[in-house]
Amino acid sequence: MLPIRHEAKIISFTSRKLTLKIERRAACSACPAATLCGMGENRVQTFSVTVPDSQCYHIGDSVNVELNPYLGWLAVIFCYVLPLLIMLLTLFLCIFFKQSEIFSGITAIIILIPYFFLLFLGRKHFKKKFTFNITQK
Repeated sequence: MLPIRHEAKIISFTSRKLTLKIERRAACSACPAATLCGMGENRVQTFSVTVPDSQCYHIGDSVNVELNPYLGWLAVIFCYVLPLLIMLLTLFLCIFFKQSEIFSGITAIIILIPYFFLLFLGRKHFKKKFTFNITQK
């Protein structure tokens, strides 16, 4: 698979972090993965990337930001697929054990609070795992 690649501009930097700005282009609207990579909602996206040495970068430079497609699919699984499966499993288990539909529905929604709290607690692990590759143009 080819990496997900976007052109970005450096808007600020510190000793180990670059703050980048990606502007959505017209080509993104035709891309089937535009909503998966997060570019489908916003016209401009700003984020920070950790780099070993930011001394070779300057404000206003254009860089290419790459993400392994495997990591993109992994993010979709953790943020969309697993919560849906957890909700459905909880809903069916509550109904199987003869709980009311209202109780089952509310429980299926409430069960997502600990799931997303666990994701929040593991954000440092995910920051290490989801890395962007930066290449100068």
